[in-house]
Amino acid sequence: MACIGNWSFCYMCHRDFGQMYWLVIVKGLIWYLSM
Repeated sequence: MACIGNWSFCYMCHRDFGQMYWLVIVKGLIWYLSM
């Protein structure tokens, strides 16, 4: 899962870093709360 997340981050970083940064925060919070 980590590899997929890093790949998605690198891919989206070239397209829209701002949007992906927000998505990473949201997904991070959801993942943290679901643990």
